[in-house]
Amino acid sequence: MKKNHLLRQCVACRTMKERESLLRIVRTEEGFSVDRTETCGGRGAWICKDGACIDALLKKHGLDRSFKCRVSESSYEALAEELRKEL
Repeated sequence: MKKNHLLRQCVACRTMKERESLLRIVRTEEGFSVDRTETCGGRGAWICKDGACIDALLKKHGLDRSFKCRVSESSYEALAEELRKEL
């Protein structure tokens, strides 16, 4: 592993991986979305580029813990749909 590769933890499976193998989720005024450019400000959460992790995110409600707020089921479903398009 190179020195300047930063590790991030997946909110679903809780494993540490390099950020190139993860997708960043950010909270905006409209809700939650995928930060494709990784340049949006504020707190972000990371998830593996894997369908199993997307399913685990829905089951474990990992964003509640990461963003310290209650995330609605409709927000999880919309985010899961957006994440599956990225795979």
